Amino acid sequence: MYKGQSQPLIDNENPAPTNPKKLGLAEFSNGNFLSEDALYAELYKPGGTHYAPLPSILTGTDYVLVRDNPFEGTDYELFADQISRQRLFLIKGEGVPVLHHSVLSYLGVRFPVFNPSTLIQYGVSIDSPAVLNDYLTILIPKAIEYSTGILDYFFRGRVQLIVTFNSDPAPGDGHYGLQIIDISGVGQDFHAGTYALYSDDLSGLRTAVTFPYVTYPDSGATGTFDVPSGTRANYTILYRGIIGSDGYDEVLDPVDASSAIAAKQFHILRLNIVPEPATLDDLDVDVYLVDPFGEIVYFDHPSSNMGANIDQDGGTIGPYSFQGNITLGNVVDGDYQVWVNYHSEGDVSLHSAATVTLNTFFNSQDPLTSETFTLVSPNGGSNRPIGIAGPATQASWYIRRLIKIRNGQLTQY
Repeated sequence: MYKGQSQPLIDNENPAPTNPKKLGLAEFSNGNFLSEDALYAELYKPGGTHYAPLPSILTGTDYVLVRDNPFEGTDYELFADQISRQRLFLIKGEGVPVLHHSVLSYLGVRFPVFNPSTLIQYGVSIDSPAVLNDYLTILIPKAIEYSTGILDYFFRGRVQLIVTFNSDPAPGDGHYGLQIIDISGVGQDFHAGTYALYSDDLSGLRTAVTFPYVTYPDSGATGTFDVPSGTRANYTILYRGIIGSDGYDEVLDPVDASSAIAAKQFHILRLNIVPEPATLDDLDVDVYLVDPFGEIVYFDHPSSNMGANIDQDGGTIGPYSFQGNITLGNVVDGDYQVWVNYHSEGDVSLHSAATVTLNTFFNSQDPLTSETFTLVSPNGGSNRPIGIAGPATQASWYIRRLIKIRNGQLTQY
């Protein structure tokens, strides 16, 4: 119940920073609107349980004007029998203006000399489509505004993610590494919370992904996981706990102690090149990723502003081949391009051909595609073919217009 005065109701509609403080939704509603069992202030005795100073029929509406000049409050309303009839409405100007704040019933019109409390009790109603329409026109957007603010507050945490791949993880670790960085801002550090990782399939069914992790005080966490098999739509990391503390165990806002949320949805794109089992010593085959902003990730530039990381570029040492991987966990809409380059082999003068398989993974442990091709001769990494649309094969370069991402989903390969 709103116990304040009219000015805060007016100030509540002024944008910050002029008025940084806002009323709660209940205060806003009770101070401006009526209900069947909460009518104008004059119906109740001051100091009583149900008394609130607003809304007031005498100071907040044009009741006196309508009482003395009924024509001032006349408006037409369509009744259930589809006939429009005149009714007398009261306009509220105190606080939030409402054109149809209440309607006078038969008794209210017939006996305007009643004292205010008798008039309100028997002669005023909100039983009118025009009144309810005006209420809903104001209250529904206001409810959305307040609900959005509450959701924004409880989900105020922000995280940045870095996804990496490890082809030979330690026992008990997954092949993918996930670094979670708290970027919520000053005074909004994570504290004493838990992390959970989920995967959605294409139908929206969500399942938990095993995610052992280690937390870092007030800054985030790192952990490992394995992606499931089958087609997956996306992944979501969820933090639940304290956001904003004194650095120890004291939460700054007890309202959401241990219940504040930070969440981020992400996709995983991984490129994997596998040279044919070595017949050549010291074979060096490199993978390149060109992101939608034109930044190129390769052995001399192993990470990008988007968060792409290369763990090794691929090739063979002696009789043993090893794979190259570029992993991107911050996939945004746009066009991606992949290049594979035959950089060198042990005796460049031999110009021996190299056979390579390119595997592309998107949100799954199963490759989206596998392409095997032969590059004729090494070139030492020179003559990088900027801007060439693929697929195309040259003597030492394989170029593929890799993927189109739209609305977070792969639309073309």
